[in-house]
Amino acid sequence: MCLSHSGEASRTNFSRGRLDASGGLRYRRSAMKRFAIAVLLFAFVVPGWTLDQARQQKLDKESEHGLKYFPGVGWRYIRPGMQGDLMEKSPREKLKIAQEAYEKKDYDLALFASQLIVEDRPDGESAPHAHYLIALALEAKKFDEDAFREYQKLLDRFPTFEKRDEAAKRQLAIADRHLGGQWYRWRPQTPWLQFGGLYLPMRDSMDGTAKLYEQIVTNAPYADNAVEAQLKIGRAYEKGATGWFGDAENFNQAIRAYEKLADRYGKIRFDNAGAAPRRSDDLVAQARFSIGGAYQKQASGGEYDQSLAGKAIESYEVFKALHATDTARTKQAQEQIDQMRLEQARGARVTAEFYEKQQKWVAAQVYHSRVAEFTRALSSDAVLREAQAMNAAARTRVDELNTRRIEAARVAHVAARQAEAKRNTSEALRQYREVALNLQALPIEKWVKDPAAVKEFEQIRETAATKLGEVESLAAKDRMRTAELQRLRLAREAFAAAQKAEKKRRGGEALSKYAEADAALRNLDFAKLVSAAKEAKELERIREIARAKAAALDQPQK
Repeated sequence: MCLSHSGEASRTNFSRGRLDASGGLRYRRSAMKRFAIAVLLFAFVVPGWTLDQARQQKLDKESEHGLKYFPGVGWRYIRPGMQGDLMEKSPREKLKIAQEAYEKKDYDLALFASQLIVEDRPDGESAPHAHYLIALALEAKKFDEDAFREYQKLLDRFPTFEKRDEAAKRQLAIADRHLGGQWYRWRPQTPWLQFGGLYLPMRDSMDGTAKLYEQIVTNAPYADNAVEAQLKIGRAYEKGATGWFGDAENFNQAIRAYEKLADRYGKIRFDNAGAAPRRSDDLVAQARFSIGGAYQKQASGGEYDQSLAGKAIESYEVFKALHATDTARTKQAQEQIDQMRLEQARGARVTAEFYEKQQKWVAAQVYHSRVAEFTRALSSDAVLREAQAMNAAARTRVDELNTRRIEAARVAHVAARQAEAKRNTSEALRQYREVALNLQALPIEKWVKDPAAVKEFEQIRETAATKLGEVESLAAKDRMRTAELQRLRLAREAFAAAQKAEKKRRGGEALSKYAEADAALRNLDFAKLVSAAKEAKELERIREIARAKAAALDQPQK
């Protein structure tokens, strides 16, 4: 049994040895395969990946784009094709790049490089040139308002910059373009939107344009272009006063701008009368002429506001007096004066016709006389024919209304006598005043041919003058009597209310009403106010009771 057992064990161990040897062989073969694959990957894939990475790094170095963060600077947007290493260059190098980019019309790169200079070295040697390039690039991209502001930064921070005068001229050119109707452009402040070229068009704003000119004047009030800019402030406000979105108040702003120009620069010329003519003299003349024009535009409806037409005429007269040698504009000023006079005459005629419809003959005659006065001396060819026709019609109507006045005086005299007979003093007073008004300063004998009728109307005029005083005295007494009767009525109502309140034991209300009745009846002469003695006696009793009750109720209760 022992031998048998040993043999079985030997066979078992032999079998296990064969199995172990076979498994190790397979493991070695798998490891060798994995090693071979790794070698192949390293030989072919890694060099290709390394090459792609190097190429990508080279491309990124040549053209980094997108929103990038730079230490010490912050976030910046790098557009495709822009030099990514620009941040590392010196201000002079950046300025050179910006200048070259502007010359090549690469305005985005010029803006980017110039803005980096201004941000990194705002007071450096290259900063004023950078500001100037920024403004030029913005102007080239049609962002004129932003360019104007950039020029202003340049003028404010670097007043001795060599291109200061050129910057000022470009500011004036920008304002001129907007005055001509160019729309504004809103430019986003986000960097990647700016370089994306996005903008929002905005309609022209004459108020905004006027402020551009005001800034130019503020920069150098006595520079060569300041007078022109001041004149164009008025032009901008005038344009802003018309159209769908116009504001009539801008006319007044324009007038103030023209007056400021004339006061400031006209005085300089006046103090140097012997100096040679200058361009500013013509601009001063334009400003004074434009004052009248602004008033004239406002007075286009002369029948509604005659004062504006009067101001326009006065302004043109001032221009004629101060600029008599300017023959062309002086003639034009006279033509405008005649136009305004004619406009005043039209307005006066409308008013006269209104009073005629109301049968107010004296008022109508006054306004017809104004029509004749306004059109009497007009000589311009454009208005002469109409002025002569209006003048003749007005003088004829004035004569015709004299007859109407005489007839109206006769009718009013009859009505006054009738009202006086009926003791209607207020109506009588009104009619006598009508008589006096219609016959006042009227040469009756010129318009009435019958001597008897002339005598009659003279008597009517004298009677009216006498009666006016008498009737006015009676009317005053009637008004006083009416007021006293009103006090009586109020006193009776207050006395009745006081008695009711006293019965209901409302002491405060009763006291108030008794006091009201006492005040209304004080100093009244009942005998003159009422005809019946019994009624007068009753009123005396009410007054005494009201006074006594008011005093009693006012006493503090014990």
